Amino acid sequence: MRRPLAHHGVGLALGLAVVGCSSPSPPEEPRPLEADLYTPVVPHWGKVVDLASNSALFMHHDSGAWSVLGYAFNATAGLLTLPLLDTPARSPGLAGLDAISVNFEYGCGYNEKEVRCWGSNSYGEVGQPAGGARVPTPVDLPLPAVSIVAGASLTLAVLTDGSVWHWGYYEGQPEASWPVPVKQKGLAPIRRALAASWVLTCVVDENEKAWCWGVDAYLDWGEELVHVPEHEYDVPVRVPELDGVKRIWFSGGNTILHRVDGSLAGWGLNYSGMLGTGDKEPREDYVPIDMGVPVIRAAVGGRHVCALVEGGTVFCCGEGQYGQLAQGEDKTTHASPVLVQGLPPIVTLTATADATFALDASGGVWCWGAVWECTDSDGAIQRIELPSVLRATNNQDP
Repeated sequence: MRRPLAHHGVGLALGLAVVGCSSPSPPEEPRPLEADLYTPVVPHWGKVVDLASNSALFMHHDSGAWSVLGYAFNATAGLLTLPLLDTPARSPGLAGLDAISVNFEYGCGYNEKEVRCWGSNSYGEVGQPAGGARVPTPVDLPLPAVSIVAGASLTLAVLTDGSVWHWGYYEGQPEASWPVPVKQKGLAPIRRALAASWVLTCVVDENEKAWCWGVDAYLDWGEELVHVPEHEYDVPVRVPELDGVKRIWFSGGNTILHRVDGSLAGWGLNYSGMLGTGDKEPREDYVPIDMGVPVIRAAVGGRHVCALVEGGTVFCCGEGQYGQLAQGEDKTTHASPVLVQGLPPIVTLTATADATFALDASGGVWCWGAVWECTDSDGAIQRIELPSVLRATNNQDP
């Protein structure tokens, strides 16, 4: 059987497709159903404390409720339909989850009691023996989780005792056992999960030291995702260049890192200038993406990077064809970070393929780029009108 190849999706933990006669067929490219199949319910808005996205924008309220806007592929939003939601709609299946990780075809979340997953289950990634889960369904784990990553074929969870468990496609395991959670051996207590797939799985321990296992992983372009030393496939090894990393993205042939000290760095093809180096030359080793001040939160799209810095200001770099950099009529590439003007102080932000969403201190959601509410804005910043005034807190990555 041929191994699954890395998929060059946006902001994924790692997206995969499995090929070969002995494997399940890869899922078809997800397509949204007609929007008129579903009438969005106007939710009762509480205090939004987080934004998280992939093909859709998820908003978490202090009441424990979640709402979603955008493409809800294969029940990734925990809804019973798969529409384009052009109005924020309540997702009752996600109620009570403290945090979620969403991929294109499925998602997982956790609270102080359990882990729940939903969506496509082609490789056992939602932890169920057969079929998908149209609503969030508990996964059989010995303890609650404190960190989780939904890869495209493998889910990785760090539990309250620091142990690491994974389920889904994993090299060397028979297909029947893919949905069964397995404890990863050879690790000291772990603090958070970084990346999950058979190709590359990475975690950070309690001393901010990074460990990875899998293969020396490559994207379709032949660019390394992370420089992993030679090792046995399922034996974790130290990867010092990921020490202190709290978030990692693989996008557009690039690897982008955000560290706990507020620094941003990356390496890869850099064809869109998203590494912020002032040029479009590839980088084999990581280089700083200098925003001038520490980065509170980063948002990585398919060809652009935006960063929230101290003081609530946002800078972006990379491709601007669809207004991803919020430079108005200027749709050119900016290989050095540029200031996004016209925003109030921002507390958190996230990105989809060619767009960025930001949450301000009063609860207003702003967007720019090729996205539902911003499609007609031609690069201008727009404020999404919500049912009521929201209040936001400064939520940062763990």
